[in-house]
Amino acid sequence: IFPPKNQNQKAQLTKAVKKLKLNSPDFFSVTYGTGDGVADLSLDTIKMLKSHTDKNIMAHITFSETSKHETLEFVTKLNEIGIRSFLAIRGDSRFENKLSADNYFKDTVEFVDTLKKTVSCDVSVAAYPDIHQSSHSLNDDIDWLMRKFDAGASQAITQFFFNADNFFRLRDAMAKKGYFKPIIPGVLAFENIENMLSFANKCHVQIPSMLKKEFIGNKDIDTHTSHCLAVLFDLCGKLGRGGVDRFHFFTLNKSYITNSLVQLMSPDAKTLELSEVSQVDNSSIRSSVV
Repeated sequence: IFPPKNQNQKAQLTKAVKKLKLNSPDFFSVTYGTGDGVADLSLDTIKMLKSHTDKNIMAHITFSETSKHETLEFVTKLNEIGIRSFLAIRGDSRFENKLSADNYFKDTVEFVDTLKKTVSCDVSVAAYPDIHQSSHSLNDDIDWLMRKFDAGASQAITQFFFNADNFFRLRDAMAKKGYFKPIIPGVLAFENIENMLSFANKCHVQIPSMLKKEFIGNKDIDTHTSHCLAVLFDLCGKLGRGGVDRFHFFTLNKSYITNSLVQLMSPDAKTLELSEVSQVDNSSIRSSVV
């Protein structure tokens, strides 16, 4: 989830968390953006989560716009309120020259190593089924991920993606190198196609050409939600058949798509009282995923 910025967003998130926790997730993760005030927003959101659920909370931590001292000061503050899980990522920066300064972390490898030596914690890192924009090749991505694991990371969570084969390519390449730490696929639980396409472009996420045509060709706003659900169910199904048994859902602070996916993937989970799932028009789900 991401930190809400106003009272309406806070109310929406509180409702979503109540429904999401019915799935008994391993953890809730809270994103951390760039710019002024993001640390306070993240901290407030984590405290809110702690008051609404007893689930583990993972705090995303970026370092690209804060000094080593400021970053570790915030990490220590989180550690003091019981946060032991962190997702260590560089984050986008408006000031790239800072990363070369002595008082800033130069890269994620150094950051992970310092985190493990500074506080009692478990550290996750990012991975990219679609080659990272800063990499020249898949081998570059693999080398960086191996270095982050060697620095002390226990698992990786991927950027969202739509090509399951790209995930398997990354996972299997790591295994061939002798690295078997978990790589958990990130799934964007989106329900607005236009917003997703814009987001994917900013994040350099590849969308298979036929799927992109399918998205762009859907002009019927009434079928968008079911269409999104069908595409994601198809993706999760392919991943599951390839041996994946853990998923990290980027919920966009909503519960409907994530809970619907869980219900479709776990037909025997009758204890989940997901009244909103009944809103799905199953007749609109593509036959390819039924």
